[in-house]
Amino acid sequence: DGDSWKLTPTIGAFPKKLFLNTYHDHRMAMAFAPLAQQIEVVEVENPAVVSKSYPSFWEDFEKLGFKSA
Repeated sequence: DGDSWKLTPTIGAFPKKLFLNTYHDHRMAMAFAPLAQQIEVVEVENPAVVSKSYPSFWEDFEKLGFKSA
């Protein structure tokens, strides 16, 4: 919807924990990070991969209310 997005899962569609393999691609980490709104634990294989294009991505993500381990 223009400048916004919304995740609307069906009941039971998401697991409680997800392991995300980034395949050494910063876009994978950033694209799937918002799943943390719906999944209790999202573990990113190589969180430092975002340093290629957005070094402060995780810090900025935390400012939105997400917590990192």
